[in-house]
Amino acid sequence: MDESLQVLGTDAVTPSSQGASGLVRHLIRFRGKSGRLEFLAVGLGGWIAIFIVSFILYFIELLIEIQEATLTTIWAAVALPIYVWLNLTVSVRRLHDLGHSGWAILIGLIPIVNLFFSLYLFLAPGRSDPQS
Repeated sequence: MDESLQVLGTDAVTPSSQGASGLVRHLIRFRGKSGRLEFLAVGLGGWIAIFIVSFILYFIELLIEIQEATLTTIWAAVALPIYVWLNLTVSVRRLHDLGHSGWAILIGLIPIVNLFFSLYLFLAPGRSDPQS
């Protein structure tokens, strides 16, 4: 199982020797590198997880006839900031993997340009130098 957690992308290596706590520590920090696979897993995987849980909570609200969407609202208030943070950290680490400063993430604030920037982060191969 350690081998499956060790390499999460093209050139990125996570501290898998510490198990799940090491992986969580890796995901919430800006230091290090992230490969394309990790970038995709955090972005798409997080979105799918949020969608599935939101869908389930919506049907629970329908079954117990809650008039306001309180469960979904609470879930969104908790999950969305976590999702944004994880996407921010993985994007900065992906920029490190590409040899750029983490501050380049600010390019993602420009409308339309952010679409091409995200494609670049996903498609560009990482650098093979061992610097983090």
